[in-house]
Amino acid sequence: MAAASDQSSTLALAKNPPATLPTPSSNHRSPLPHNPDRVPTRNASTPQALPSHRPPNGSSRRSLRDVLRINTVSIRSMSRAALRFLVFALCIVHPGCHVSSSIADKEAAERNGSISMPIAKEFADVFPNAFHWIGYYNGTKGDPRWNSQVGVHDRYVLSMEFEIEFDPTRTTPTRKGPPKFLLLEVSEIDETIGGGASVGYTQNQIAFGIDEWSRLRDSGGDLSALGFEVIRDQPIVGFEKALQNR
Repeated sequence: MAAASDQSSTLALAKNPPATLPTPSSNHRSPLPHNPDRVPTRNASTPQALPSHRPPNGSSRRSLRDVLRINTVSIRSMSRAALRFLVFALCIVHPGCHVSSSIADKEAAERNGSISMPIAKEFADVFPNAFHWIGYYNGTKGDPRWNSQVGVHDRYVLSMEFEIEFDPTRTTPTRKGPPKFLLLEVSEIDETIGGGASVGYTQNQIAFGIDEWSRLRDSGGDLSALGFEVIRDQPIVGFEKALQNR
Protein backbone atom coordinates (compact mmCIF):
# COMPACT_ATOMS: atom_id res chain seq x y z
CA MET A 1 0.00 0.00 0.00
CA ALA A 2 1.21 3.54 -0.71
CA ALA A 3 2.03 5.85 2.18
CA ALA A 4 -0.48 8.55 2.96
CA SER A 5 0.38 12.06 1.71
CA ASP A 6 -0.22 15.37 3.48
CA GLN A 7 -3.45 15.60 1.51
CA SER A 8 -5.18 12.22 1.33
CA SER A 9 -8.52 11.22 -0.21
CA THR A 10 -10.58 8.06 -0.29
CA LEU A 11 -11.68 6.20 -3.41
CA ALA A 12 -13.96 8.20 -5.71
CA LEU A 13 -17.56 6.93 -5.94
CA ALA A 14 -19.20 6.20 -9.29
CA LYS A 15 -22.33 4.20 -8.47
CA ASN A 16 -24.40 3.63 -5.35
CA PRO A 17 -22.29 6.06 -3.26
CA PRO A 18 -22.12 5.03 0.42
CA ALA A 19 -21.43 7.25 3.39
CA THR A 20 -17.80 8.24 3.04
CA LEU A 21 -15.12 9.34 5.37
CA PRO A 22 -14.08 13.04 5.38
CA THR A 23 -11.28 14.12 3.04
CA PRO A 24 -8.10 15.23 4.94
CA SER A 25 -6.39 18.54 4.29
CA SER A 26 -3.32 20.16 5.55
CA ASN A 27 -1.70 23.50 5.93
CA HIS A 28 1.90 24.54 5.89
CA ARG A 29 3.67 27.21 7.73
CA SER A 30 6.38 29.46 6.46
CA PRO A 31 9.09 30.91 8.68
CA LEU A 32 8.75 34.56 9.57
CA PRO A 33 11.15 36.86 7.68
CA HIS A 34 14.29 37.67 9.62
CA ASN A 35 15.63 41.16 8.82
CA PRO A 36 17.80 42.60 11.64
CA ASP A 37 18.80 46.28 11.70
CA ARG A 38 22.32 47.31 12.67
CA VAL A 39 22.55 49.73 15.61
CA PRO A 40 24.49 52.91 14.57
CA THR A 41 27.85 53.46 16.33
CA ARG A 42 29.54 56.67 17.49
CA ASN A 43 33.18 57.76 17.74
CA ALA A 44 34.13 57.55 21.43
CA SER A 45 36.47 60.55 21.24
CA THR A 46 33.94 62.78 19.49
CA PRO A 47 30.44 62.36 21.01
CA GLN A 48 27.67 63.14 18.59
CA ALA A 49 24.00 63.68 19.16
CA LEU A 50 21.50 61.45 17.42
CA PRO A 51 19.87 63.15 14.43
CA SER A 52 16.69 64.99 15.25
CA HIS A 53 13.40 63.84 13.76
CA ARG A 54 11.30 66.68 15.13
CA PRO A 55 8.57 67.84 12.75
CA PRO A 56 8.05 71.54 12.02
CA ASN A 57 5.28 71.95 14.60
CA GLY A 58 7.71 71.11 17.39
CA SER A 59 6.21 67.79 18.56
CA SER A 60 8.66 64.91 19.10
CA ARG A 61 8.38 61.65 17.15
CA ARG A 62 10.57 58.54 17.11
CA SER A 63 11.92 57.39 13.78
CA LEU A 64 10.43 54.32 12.08
CA ARG A 65 13.76 52.50 12.54
CA ASP A 66 13.67 53.11 16.30
CA VAL A 67 10.09 51.84 16.53
CA LEU A 68 10.69 48.67 14.50
CA ARG A 69 14.13 47.78 15.94
CA ILE A 70 14.06 44.34 17.67
CA ASN A 71 16.52 42.37 19.70
CA THR A 72 17.52 39.82 17.09
CA VAL A 73 20.17 38.26 19.32
CA SER A 74 17.48 37.05 21.73
CA ILE A 75 15.43 35.50 18.92
CA ARG A 76 18.48 33.72 17.51
CA SER A 77 19.30 32.27 20.91
CA MET A 78 15.84 30.73 21.38
CA SER A 79 15.77 27.00 20.71
CA ARG A 80 13.14 25.37 18.52
CA ALA A 81 11.57 23.76 21.58
CA ALA A 82 11.28 27.15 23.29
CA LEU A 83 9.58 28.63 20.24
CA ARG A 84 7.13 25.72 20.14
CA PHE A 85 6.32 26.22 23.81
CA LEU A 86 5.77 29.95 23.21
CA VAL A 87 3.31 29.23 20.38
CA PHE A 88 1.51 26.62 22.50
CA ALA A 89 1.26 29.06 25.42
CA LEU A 90 -0.22 31.74 23.16
CA CYS A 91 -2.82 29.27 21.90
CA ILE A 92 -3.86 28.52 25.48
CA VAL A 93 -4.43 32.24 26.05
CA HIS A 94 -6.34 32.47 22.74
CA PRO A 95 -8.62 29.37 22.49
CA GLY A 96 -9.38 29.97 18.82
CA CYS A 97 -5.75 29.59 17.82
CA HIS A 98 -4.75 26.58 15.70
CA VAL A 99 -1.12 25.53 15.57
CA SER A 100 0.29 25.21 12.07
CA SER A 101 2.85 22.42 12.29
CA SER A 102 5.30 21.08 9.78
CA ILE A 103 4.87 18.12 7.47
CA ALA A 104 7.50 16.29 9.50
CA ASP A 105 5.40 16.67 12.67
CA LYS A 106 2.34 15.30 10.86
CA GLU A 107 4.28 12.29 9.59
CA ALA A 108 5.62 11.67 13.11
CA ALA A 109 2.07 11.81 14.50
CA GLU A 110 0.92 9.25 11.91
CA ARG A 111 3.77 6.91 12.82
CA ASN A 112 3.22 7.31 16.55
CA GLY A 113 -0.55 6.98 16.35
CA SER A 114 -0.53 3.47 14.92
CA ILE A 115 1.53 2.43 17.95
CA SER A 116 0.28 4.60 20.83
CA MET A 117 -3.49 4.29 20.22
CA PRO A 118 -4.73 0.75 21.02
CA ILE A 119 -7.52 0.66 18.41
CA ALA A 120 -5.17 1.89 15.66
CA LYS A 121 -2.55 -0.68 16.70
CA GLU A 122 -5.18 -3.45 16.59
CA PHE A 123 -6.14 -2.44 13.05
CA ALA A 124 -2.48 -2.45 11.99
CA ASP A 125 -1.87 -5.84 13.63
CA VAL A 126 -4.89 -7.48 12.00
CA PHE A 127 -4.25 -5.86 8.61
CA PRO A 128 -0.48 -5.27 8.21
CA ASN A 129 -0.99 -3.87 4.69
CA ALA A 130 -3.30 -1.11 5.89
CA PHE A 131 -2.33 2.50 5.51
CA HIS A 132 -3.02 5.26 8.03
CA TRP A 133 -3.27 9.03 7.86
CA ILE A 134 -4.51 12.04 9.79
CA GLY A 135 -7.12 14.29 8.23
CA TYR A 136 -7.49 17.98 9.16
CA TYR A 137 -4.19 17.78 11.02
CA ASN A 138 -3.94 21.53 11.69
CA GLY A 139 -7.57 21.74 12.76
CA THR A 140 -8.22 24.89 10.71
CA LYS A 141 -10.97 23.38 8.55
CA GLY A 142 -12.24 20.58 10.76
CA ASP A 143 -11.49 18.48 13.82
CA PRO A 144 -8.39 16.27 13.42
CA ARG A 145 -9.37 12.71 12.52
CA TRP A 146 -7.50 9.43 12.38
CA ASN A 147 -8.08 7.24 9.31
CA SER A 148 -7.10 3.62 8.65
CA GLN A 149 -7.97 1.79 5.43
CA VAL A 150 -7.22 -1.57 3.84
CA GLY A 151 -8.26 -3.61 0.82
CA VAL A 152 -9.40 -7.20 1.41
CA HIS A 153 -9.52 -9.96 -1.25
CA ASP A 154 -8.95 -7.25 -3.91
CA ARG A 155 -12.68 -6.60 -3.68
CA TYR A 156 -13.56 -5.02 -0.33
CA VAL A 157 -12.53 -1.74 1.31
CA LEU A 158 -12.51 -1.57 5.10
CA SER A 159 -12.12 1.87 6.70
CA MET A 160 -11.92 3.16 10.26
CA GLU A 161 -12.00 6.74 11.51
CA PHE A 162 -12.28 8.66 14.79
CA GLU A 163 -11.57 12.09 16.23
CA ILE A 164 -8.20 12.66 17.89
CA GLU A 165 -6.35 15.24 19.95
CA PHE A 166 -2.63 15.89 20.35
CA ASP A 167 0.02 16.43 22.99
CA PRO A 168 1.68 19.90 23.04
CA THR A 169 4.18 18.87 20.34
CA ARG A 170 1.37 17.63 18.05
CA THR A 171 3.36 14.48 17.33
CA THR A 172 1.48 12.01 19.57
CA PRO A 173 -2.28 11.66 19.00
CA THR A 174 -4.83 10.15 21.37
CA ARG A 175 -8.33 8.98 20.55
CA LYS A 176 -11.02 11.52 21.39
CA GLY A 177 -14.19 9.96 19.98
CA PRO A 178 -15.60 6.48 19.27
CA PRO A 179 -14.26 4.65 16.20
CA LYS A 180 -16.55 4.23 13.19
CA PHE A 181 -16.06 1.44 10.68
CA LEU A 182 -17.28 1.08 7.09
CA LEU A 183 -17.02 -2.01 4.89
CA LEU A 184 -17.75 -1.64 1.17
CA GLU A 185 -17.80 -4.08 -1.73
CA VAL A 186 -16.46 -2.77 -5.04
CA SER A 187 -18.43 -3.75 -8.14
CA GLU A 188 -16.29 -2.24 -10.89
CA ILE A 189 -13.41 0.13 -11.54
CA ASP A 190 -13.04 2.25 -14.67
CA GLU A 191 -9.88 4.18 -15.45
CA THR A 192 -10.31 7.89 -16.04
CA ILE A 193 -8.30 10.42 -17.99
CA GLY A 194 -5.12 11.33 -16.12
CA GLY A 195 -4.62 7.93 -14.48
CA GLY A 196 -7.45 8.16 -11.95
CA ALA A 197 -10.24 5.68 -11.34
CA SER A 198 -14.01 5.74 -11.12
CA VAL A 199 -15.21 3.19 -8.57
CA GLY A 200 -18.65 1.61 -8.31
CA TYR A 201 -19.95 -0.14 -5.21
CA THR A 202 -22.58 -2.82 -4.62
CA GLN A 203 -25.36 -2.61 -2.05
CA ASN A 204 -23.43 -5.15 0.02
CA GLN A 205 -22.01 -2.75 2.60
CA ILE A 206 -22.09 -2.33 6.36
CA ALA A 207 -21.29 0.38 8.93
CA PHE A 208 -20.43 -0.85 12.42
CA GLY A 209 -18.84 0.03 15.73
CA ILE A 210 -16.43 -1.19 18.38
CA ASP A 211 -18.37 -4.35 19.33
CA GLU A 212 -18.41 -5.70 15.78
CA TRP A 213 -14.76 -4.73 15.42
CA SER A 214 -13.92 -6.91 18.42
CA ARG A 215 -15.43 -9.91 16.63
CA LEU A 216 -13.58 -9.08 13.43
CA ARG A 217 -10.31 -8.65 15.33
CA ASP A 218 -10.70 -11.93 17.21
CA SER A 219 -11.38 -13.75 13.91
CA GLY A 220 -8.09 -12.51 12.49
CA GLY A 221 -9.80 -10.23 9.97
CA ASP A 222 -12.33 -12.71 8.56
CA LEU A 223 -15.11 -10.49 7.17
CA SER A 224 -17.68 -13.25 7.58
CA ALA A 225 -17.46 -12.67 11.35
CA LEU A 226 -19.59 -9.59 10.67
CA GLY A 227 -22.32 -11.68 9.07
CA PHE A 228 -21.08 -10.35 5.74
CA GLU A 229 -21.41 -12.44 2.57
CA VAL A 230 -17.82 -12.66 1.37
CA ILE A 231 -16.58 -13.46 -2.15
CA ARG A 232 -12.96 -14.51 -1.81
CA ASP A 233 -11.95 -15.64 -5.30
CA GLN A 234 -13.25 -12.91 -7.65
CA PRO A 235 -10.84 -9.94 -7.46
CA ILE A 236 -11.82 -6.70 -9.16
CA VAL A 237 -9.54 -5.71 -12.05
CA GLY A 238 -7.56 -2.56 -11.18
CA PHE A 239 -8.46 -2.75 -7.48
CA GLU A 240 -4.92 -2.45 -6.12
CA LYS A 241 -4.03 0.48 -8.36
CA ALA A 242 -7.22 2.34 -7.51
CA LEU A 243 -6.66 1.86 -3.79
CA GLN A 244 -3.08 3.10 -3.99
CA ASN A 245 -4.21 6.18 -5.94
CA ARG A 246 -7.00 6.97 -3.49
